[in-house]
Amino acid sequence: MILGRHQQTTARPSLIVTGPAAAGKTTALLHAGRTCHLAHTRKNPAPLRSAHATAPVAYVLVPPGATAKTLITEFARYLGIPVSTRMTQTQITDAVCHTYTTAGVQLGAEAALCRICPERPAAHSELRLCQRHLSRWAVLKKEGDDSDSFAAWVSGEQPCPGYGPCGAVVCPDLADSPLGLCPWHGSRYRRDGRPGDAAMPDSWWQRYEKFGKTVPIEYGDQAAFRRWCASVPAHHWPGQINLRGLRPLVRAEIKWGLFVHTQRTRPSRWGLGWIRALVTTCRALK
Repeated sequence: MILGRHQQTTARPSLIVTGPAAAGKTTALLHAGRTCHLAHTRKNPAPLRSAHATAPVAYVLVPPGATAKTLITEFARYLGIPVSTRMTQTQITDAVCHTYTTAGVQLGAEAALCRICPERPAAHSELRLCQRHLSRWAVLKKEGDDSDSFAAWVSGEQPCPGYGPCGAVVCPDLADSPLGLCPWHGSRYRRDGRPGDAAMPDSWWQRYEKFGKTVPIEYGDQAAFRRWCASVPAHHWPGQINLRGLRPLVRAEIKWGLFVHTQRTRPSRWGLGWIRALVTTCRALK
């Protein structure tokens, strides 16, 4: 972890969580966000029958090649702040600061995509490289080649095709390997004992991906693996409700109910926990 506490112009310190793939960086961010969310709601409970609950945590994805304006736009989209193409970076920043202050945001967290491969998640938060390009950069540095700077090396690299979305039905993230699971669900799959024994062949990059071939996945029981993908729970993002994996009509009913609830003059408070429990129950009834 890298603590940014020596800045002269910004109001609050920052923290960069970095490390190799599957080290638990995203999980650590989620736990930090959950802790911040719970601590804030305990200290500052929403007024009874209030329709304007606070949002103490913001979590966004950093787009590849993000500029300062692109990043602040992502924070705007998180809370649904309207942004037009004519707005300047300063105008967007002012709108974000005002809305986040009103919403009571205490913590902002970012998850990065690879700066070279827009269809792959970053395996290193500081360098913002996918696992493939992180390995290539590490080999280059190990060989002692200092002829090019990092920026020059990045500009000469070619993007690799992604592995598509995570195979877990409820997951919105990108897969980070031919197995088709995001880092979080990849770790969860191993913790659950690898149902179906899905695995990639040995030396799969040298034998297949290096030559543009599709990597074959080996299964002990493919049906068991698919059942696991359909039933594994989502990891909760702070302040969000995941409706993936629901039947379309059930999903529409829940979204409509949430919308109508916010339109009431004096609505009662709906806890995020029991809404998530309702969604989980509806998924299990399929």
